[in-house]
Amino acid sequence: MNFAIGSVQGPAHKKEQPEVPRQDSGVCFLVNDDNCVGIVSDGAGSAKNSHIASKLCVLRLAEVVKRDFDKVLGLNLIEKTDLEWDALSKRWFSEVRDDLLKYCAEQDEETHEYNCTLILVIKTKDRILASNVGDGRAGGLGKDGAFPIIVPFMTFTVGATYFLIKQDWWRFFRSYVLALDHCDYFFISTDGPQNYLMDQDPKLKITDLRIYEDILPNEVYYDANLLYMPFFEGLIESLNELSSQDARNERLSRLLEFGEYQIRGEKQILNSLVKPELDDDKTLIVFFN
Repeated sequence: MNFAIGSVQGPAHKKEQPEVPRQDSGVCFLVNDDNCVGIVSDGAGSAKNSHIASKLCVLRLAEVVKRDFDKVLGLNLIEKTDLEWDALSKRWFSEVRDDLLKYCAEQDEETHEYNCTLILVIKTKDRILASNVGDGRAGGLGKDGAFPIIVPFMTFTVGATYFLIKQDWWRFFRSYVLALDHCDYFFISTDGPQNYLMDQDPKLKITDLRIYEDILPNEVYYDANLLYMPFFEGLIESLNELSSQDARNERLSRLLEFGEYQIRGEKQILNSLVKPELDDDKTLIVFFN
């Protein structure tokens, strides 16, 4: 598969004095033709060192996944891998958290200054394996249509999501194993661009991986947690015009930051992508054929 990654600073952070660094981070890579990995982390806006935490977490998790990828390949030999994947990815998240705590101690800083979420998605030949702590989005398109990959925690309740560095992070850790025969494309993102990445049609079928807020007395349904196909089809058509990885990343970044959509030599600004309320940092990874 091909891929593109964009990670941009939100307008609200640019306007602040002093300017707030981009608190999102992401990394993605191909292991081989059949296996690819995407990782994103969203640093908490209220934590002064969350930009450091998010970068440390994605880079360290990428190292751990590369080191242990033979264990992922071993899971392909097992018919039902839910428990094995949960245990393996939880160990990985715990190892990354330990490194984050160590860094925090070395800096003599409070742990809450390093609050960040973490999402991991691995696609193998016939499965998608994923894990997350906190919010963000991930989904794909297969032969039966759009499908969700993860369930974000408290993605619409401001300040209510959970972070890896917290002591009881494991209570909010989730893992997923999805069997698939075919995948046209899939994505991983922080919550910044979710308003236009996800289909908001209220008539969509509610999936088992729907979005809800269980902090409230009654679960409040928001969306079916399915990607918005017109956005991704237009994006992938645009990205497929380019052969350079740097050019793909730049084109995606300009779309996220400025709403600039390029296709067949023409540029247009998609105003729905740069509305004033969409002022958060944005990170998006897309894998596609």
